[in-house]
Amino acid sequence: MIIPRAQRVSSFGSFISVIMVFLLTIMLIAIIANVLFGAMPALKKTGYFTPQVERFQIHGHEVVRVLHKGGDSFVLNITPDSPRYYWMGLYIESRSGLERAKPAPTLSKYLFEEGDMLYIFRSANGYLFTNSPPKIESIEDFPSDSYYLILRDEDQKINTIRSGPL
Repeated sequence: MIIPRAQRVSSFGSFISVIMVFLLTIMLIAIIANVLFGAMPALKKTGYFTPQVERFQIHGHEVVRVLHKGGDSFVLNITPDSPRYYWMGLYIESRSGLERAKPAPTLSKYLFEEGDMLYIFRSANGYLFTNSPPKIESIEDFPSDSYYLILRDEDQKINTIRSGPL
């Protein structure tokens, strides 16, 4: 005896498929609404550049010199007003912990772009950075143990470069 195909197919299977299509449609509408109304913001691209990091001697004291060889431009240590720039923080990581480098009073510009050079040094006030080496004063020595230089995209809270041990 041959059973016709219409009788072999369970009505339960077609009911499940209708429910699945309905649920997928509702989920798609929810995702689109979240993106449009800002509940799920789109991620901003992380800034990237190619640095050359090295130890350097100024006035008989060690500093860390960072050359921006190419890539994105960064605003140093302050929130950028323009969305076309990325916001970068400079940190020194040693056994005593992670310490953020602050701009020295001699810093002449806060934009770090291709061809620029930064000098990071230690003073009585902590770690400072500048782009004018002749004006570096009151330098103290870096820690005797190894340390790392961390360059961090402050918008995304992502370490873009970790150089060391220095």
